[in-house]
Amino acid sequence: MNTPLMCALALAAAHPLTDDCGCDVTDRHQHAYDALLVLDANESARAMRLHLPWGTPTSPIRATNERVLPSDDFVLCYDEDLRVPLWGAYRLDHFDVDHDRKRTECFRPDPRLGADATATCDDYRSSGHDRGHIVPSDAVGRTEASMVNSYVLSNMAPQVGRFNRVHWKFLEDEARDWAEERGPLWVIAGCVFDRDNDGVRDDDTDARRLQSVHSPGRVAIPTHFYMILTHQRPTGELDTLCILLEHDAEVVPRTVSGSAARRAWLEDDALVSIDTVERLTGHDFFPARDDDEEALFETVPASALW
Repeated sequence: MNTPLMCALALAAAHPLTDDCGCDVTDRHQHAYDALLVLDANESARAMRLHLPWGTPTSPIRATNERVLPSDDFVLCYDEDLRVPLWGAYRLDHFDVDHDRKRTECFRPDPRLGADATATCDDYRSSGHDRGHIVPSDAVGRTEASMVNSYVLSNMAPQVGRFNRVHWKFLEDEARDWAEERGPLWVIAGCVFDRDNDGVRDDDTDARRLQSVHSPGRVAIPTHFYMILTHQRPTGELDTLCILLEHDAEVVPRTVSGSAARRAWLEDDALVSIDTVERLTGHDFFPARDDDEEALFETVPASALW
């Protein structure tokens, strides 16, 4: 049996990158928060156990230049060819949900990545796309440092404005509500690249790229985004939701408004099996689970939202 391929674990030294999009904290604080992103081997292992208790998602055999970037508050798998995170994983607790916390922005390149590997602010300027969080700042805003560090560009993927600000935000808000109701959730969110709609991941060379006036053709634009949410019962059994959204500003008709209508839309059109997203991405999201147990919850989609 072949050993599963996983993103290479990044344990790089921090180095300053000056290309930023404006930051709400001082340079001194930004450099201090950048340093917090660099973990040693023990700290990285602890972060992986916390945010990925059922194992690190495996990658396709043909994958190249994918790196795991662990931090205290979340873990990313970043693709240096596509210059987006393929997935982000985080534990979401009820005490993480603070609706009154001040939003502190600091979009900037990830100091753990080299200049060619990282996305930059110039990639997004005048591109017609938002810098869309994979791990939302509101879910990891325990401290100013953790919120600021959710704004590294390794945690961003291009999203059209309506998708980012309406559809994806609604799903992020729902996840926080479910965490308040149920207790801790483990969330894996990420990008899909399937322009030909054949149900499997495209080659990196087939991905559409941002066409910024300043820096064209570097950052790949996902065709879909997904979110997998897991809740563990006291018995150890897992409850999961898997939601797949086409990356299109008009996927939700403009007549669908309000939380109840959007929840109904997600139930009718967006619930899929985990196995579906595994085929689309090439990842195995729960590699540490027993194969028989894994099959029980990966192949059957939930019939309703929580």
